[in-house]
Amino acid sequence: MAQEVKTAATTQTPKTFGRVESIPMAHRRMSNWDLFATWIGANANNGTWYIGGVIAACGFVTASTTLVIVGLISYALLAVASYMGYRTGVPAMALTRASFGLRGSFIPSAINVIQFIGWAAVNTFIAATSISYIFGELFGWPLYGKPGGTFGLIVGILIMSVLHLLT
Repeated sequence: MAQEVKTAATTQTPKTFGRVESIPMAHRRMSNWDLFATWIGANANNGTWYIGGVIAACGFVTASTTLVIVGLISYALLAVASYMGYRTGVPAMALTRASFGLRGSFIPSAINVIQFIGWAAVNTFIAATSISYIFGELFGWPLYGKPGGTFGLIVGILIMSVLHLLT
């Protein structure tokens, strides 16, 4: 009888660096309402309102044309990326591994993280500025941008940071 010889190669478990498992459709729990709430929440914030106000200053025709063109282009790209994630059950940042490899996918992931930090910072600053004006009216505190107005801004940042953590 031939004796089975086990070599180091047959006893080692294969390495699974960068392995991404797909989430089967039956295990996905996000509903259409969840998607709706996510997009409304992402767009119903101070930063979006501020940018909308800046664009509105360009005039109705220019602002509307810009929003429609940019919206169509950006949402078409987002829809394609979202559809890929939906079909595969794999997060968008993990899908970049196919194009860039494991190490190359770190770059889009890092850009995504930096973008989210920046957007949260912009929203926090705009909301904190608004809060400093509210406190100026309620308590007579100096407004942000005036001497001594930094205190109201700092309180606003603290309030908004707590609210961000709660949501």
